[in-house]
Amino acid sequence: VSFKMAGSENPFADPSEVNPFLDPSIQQAAQEKPPQYDEYNPFVEDPTTKTEDTEPVIPAPPSKEEIKGKNLLEKKKKKEKAKAPERPPDPQPAVLNPTEANAPPTPFHDDMLKKEEELAARERALSEREKAYGVADPRPNNFPPLPAWCPVKPCFYHNIKDEIPPSEQWMMRLILILWGFYVFVLFYNCICCLAALFVIQPEWTPIYGASFGVSIFYLLAWPPISLLCWYMPLYRAYRKDSSLSFMCFFFVFALQIISFGLYAIGFPNFGTSGFWLGGLLFNSANVQPNSGGVVVGAMMIISGFMWAILFVPGAFLLFRIHSYYRRSGMTLEQAQNEALTAAAKNKTVRKAAKQAVVTGTKAAMTE
Repeated sequence: VSFKMAGSENPFADPSEVNPFLDPSIQQAAQEKPPQYDEYNPFVEDPTTKTEDTEPVIPAPPSKEEIKGKNLLEKKKKKEKAKAPERPPDPQPAVLNPTEANAPPTPFHDDMLKKEEELAARERALSEREKAYGVADPRPNNFPPLPAWCPVKPCFYHNIKDEIPPSEQWMMRLILILWGFYVFVLFYNCICCLAALFVIQPEWTPIYGASFGVSIFYLLAWPPISLLCWYMPLYRAYRKDSSLSFMCFFFVFALQIISFGLYAIGFPNFGTSGFWLGGLLFNSANVQPNSGGVVVGAMMIISGFMWAILFVPGAFLLFRIHSYYRRSGMTLEQAQNEALTAAAKNKTVRKAAKQAVVTGTKAAMTE
């Protein structure tokens, strides 16, 4: 038995056993060096893995179960919508048919549109004025126009340009001129009656003296009464489109026109110098010699013509304003409703009605 050096061979190995590590291919693989791998750092970008373009992700198509569930949900919503009560449609503005829109406007329609535009313009002017002053009614009274030294101050605010419809402003100005001329004629009438006292014979003194006294009463009473009873009601009627104010104006102004005709005649003891009393002064038997009776008589005749001038335009303006009243669509029933509303708002009327109810109730309980 031959022994080899230690370390070269396994002394305990079976001589017939084959060592697999002696295979040449295995020995060659064992001699090759393994590849060197660098340490991985997740926070450092690897240029080898960076790609310029990424392919888009295409979602997967829905499955049959998802499609079936979606269809069932839509059918359920349709059934619930059919069972729910129908909601009434929202109100829509009225729309004219093509035939109505193309129809030619009537005169009444034009008047109504014009009136609406005027009212809207007046409301805008009033609101702008209120905003400018910052209060509800900042306007000072300016009518009737009185001098500063007069102890009586203006009682009303008067502005035809801003408060009266443009189509009727000329009419309101004519009425204002008529009222001013009426005041002047009252003053002139008083002077004529006073002058007649210096030229008549003594037996006519009671007649002309009474006329002069009544003329003073007319001069002091009729201007404010006419202002309150027919001029300002007409002004309010135009400003507020009040049927009640128009009715008050028609009634009082009609009486005023009748009085103009009577004043023009100049009846004795009636307080006016007209054609009758002026004609008597042309008779020399009724006047003092060389006293100028003819001149005073002519003054009275002129006064009669002034009363006639008041009568004729006054009648024309009355009919013209009544025509506007009818064209505006106002009625007597509307005036009655306005009167009832005004009475219901009046504190004195409500207090009197309450007192009457209390008194009636107490009387019924005592019985």
